[in-house]
Amino acid sequence: MRLLRIPIDEYIRRSEDNLVEFERVKEKLAAGERMPIDRSSEYASLIIHSIETGEPRVVYGNVRNAGQIANLPIGACVEGPCLVDANGLAPVDVGAVPVQCAALNRTFLNPVELTVRAVLEGRRDHVHHAALLDPNTAATLKVDEIRALVDELLDAYAGQLPPMA
Repeated sequence: MRLLRIPIDEYIRRSEDNLVEFERVKEKLAAGERMPIDRSSEYASLIIHSIETGEPRVVYGNVRNAGQIANLPIGACVEGPCLVDANGLAPVDVGAVPVQCAALNRTFLNPVELTVRAVLEGRRDHVHHAALLDPNTAATLKVDEIRALVDELLDAYAGQLPPMA
């Protein structure tokens, strides 16, 4: 995508590099070679460490909103602070976020809810609704282009999706 300066093949290149690295590591492990394990910046190792050692830490995670963000819908997936220790991971109450942030999040949550309902209810039309409501899609494509794109994607991934009417 020249307009956005994002190389079209970037993800494919990274995926190919990852496959080469996977094969290299697999061969070394099969040969019995020791592999150094370095902690990455990913949260998983930190979360496991806190659960195993009891050392408390705060991570930011995607969790079901059970009221910790007061002005976002209950049940929505939200990202926020979570305390991790020997008891596991527990979302931290943050109260209400600024009204403009809540509005932006609700704008995003509407297409997400429609997409989930599309899968659970087998409703192709909800995928169209979700794409039509997405602000980026609506700002980029015309209605007939959005419908055509959705149909093309649903047809291309039909084998990985539940049947949709």
